[in-house]
Amino acid sequence: MLWIRRPKAWQLWKNLAVVIGVVTLLIAAPQLTLSALAESSNSPIVYTPLGPNHADCVHLIPNGSVIIGLNEIQEPNGTVVNFSPCLDPINPASASPSACTWNDPETAQTGSSPSYYGYFKATSTVPSNPTTTNTDWLYLWNGLLTGCSPGTDSVIQSVIQWGDANGATSGHSGWGGKWWQEETWYYLSTTSYYETAPITISAGDSIVGTESTSSCVGGSCDWSVSEYDTTAGIGSGMSCSNTSYICNLSEVYALIALEGGGLTSCSVLPSSSPMTFYNVLKNVAGTTLTPSWSTYADTSICSAMSVSASSTYVSLYF
Repeated sequence: MLWIRRPKAWQLWKNLAVVIGVVTLLIAAPQLTLSALAESSNSPIVYTPLGPNHADCVHLIPNGSVIIGLNEIQEPNGTVVNFSPCLDPINPASASPSACTWNDPETAQTGSSPSYYGYFKATSTVPSNPTTTNTDWLYLWNGLLTGCSPGTDSVIQSVIQWGDANGATSGHSGWGGKWWQEETWYYLSTTSYYETAPITISAGDSIVGTESTSSCVGGSCDWSVSEYDTTAGIGSGMSCSNTSYICNLSEVYALIALEGGGLTSCSVLPSSSPMTFYNVLKNVAGTTLTPSWSTYADTSICSAMSVSASSTYVSLYF
């Protein structure tokens, strides 16, 4: 015979009291909001070519990868990788001026194109190393922007870098050191900023940075970006597939810039001057354009800093 022991009444009330107490604690406990989670994040700050952001908002990806979603890529071997959206992005607009009035230490930018840009190629030479090791980091880049709001518009960048933009503390490998390296960057949103794995290059190497469209239909295009060292025969790059409708924004500004950290004197800048970018700009129809450049140089850092430009080149003086 199976005997079933019935709990006594006092035990039932005791158990019920425990349950009620737990529920009361859960209801009374403060609820973590998204902003609270963001404030409690331990993700360190890293310095990108579009300003500071939290490391978990910046995705380091293999060269040759294809962006197929806001937080999704396909690696060259076919593997699809999904990234968790970061909780504490820093809007570039809150850390930098509008893309239409950039005042990085040295810049040259075009006005809005009469027709959307579909191709930007800039050929240059890697400058000599800074004369001092006190330079925190330098970015020298050419790129295309979709508009004047860095927090909402996309930016595509071909970059050479000197120094470490806080990579040692961010958990990202390959963020740099006291050498030159090339990489490409694609900014889609405050939570989705992609960097290809950097490749070490040398002063004096000839490099070509290119942003280009393909498969344009009704104003929507695929995009690719590369930085190629023609001297060493090595390159970095990625592409964005328009099937996800995230990379189809039309590019209306072209920009060449020097930016960095710890820029306090001429000695922290490249020791050779100028660095000249020989440019080819085309619209989405493939027509070569003759742009007019507006320039800026912050001579408070170094009195030798200046920028000169024509329709075919931009020279940055240090």
